[in-house]
Amino acid sequence: MEKLWYKFNIDTTNAVRDDLDMSFVAGPDPESHWVWGCHGDNMKNILNEEWIEYCKSKEFEIIYLMLFYKPANFNDNIHTDDRPTFIPGEYFLDFGLNFVINPGYMSGNGTDIKYKDWQDTGTFEWYKREPEKEIYREGEFAGYRYSHLHIPKTDDLTLLDSLNFDKDAYIIHAGKPHQVFTKDQPRLSVSLRTRAISNVSTWEQTIEHFRQHNLIFDR
Repeated sequence: MEKLWYKFNIDTTNAVRDDLDMSFVAGPDPESHWVWGCHGDNMKNILNEEWIEYCKSKEFEIIYLMLFYKPANFNDNIHTDDRPTFIPGEYFLDFGLNFVINPGYMSGNGTDIKYKDWQDTGTFEWYKREPEKEIYREGEFAGYRYSHLHIPKTDDLTLLDSLNFDKDAYIIHAGKPHQVFTKDQPRLSVSLRTRAISNVSTWEQTIEHFRQHNLIFDR
């Protein structure tokens, strides 16, 4: 089985602002999934500034972030991520640093009694599919435009790897067909992107680069 994720040696404690309220995207209890992102100083509306600097000190400079929401019992969203192109001079590799946060932040309260004992029950899966079938799709939420390559769910999909998230951060391969399917709980997750790394162009080189900085927990 391919290794398409690794636990990352970054502490996510206090990553997100206490007053984060994502209800502006699609309300406090959306029935459908959404994607929203930002970069530059706007990231400080999502993440604590001290934590952004902490990541930079650990050789992971955040220049772009996305948030993904999925309601309970969601699936059939196999896709590959499109690289953002709206930041001049930047080039993004096919990986993200991902972690889940409490769905209470959908209404501005990460400790909402409704989610007091919340735990992510979703699963992140990667697939190989033949023949290649991709449908380019675009969408927009709260002024944020995004695009991705959707892969229809068919019988020719082969599972390559899977991941069940906990409170930690994971570096994940975003260029392989993948999806997150949820069970009985909604899911709100953060995906952080950094700029291209000198002399690094593949997933294997990416992992080795971060391993040399003691950021990779080997599987």
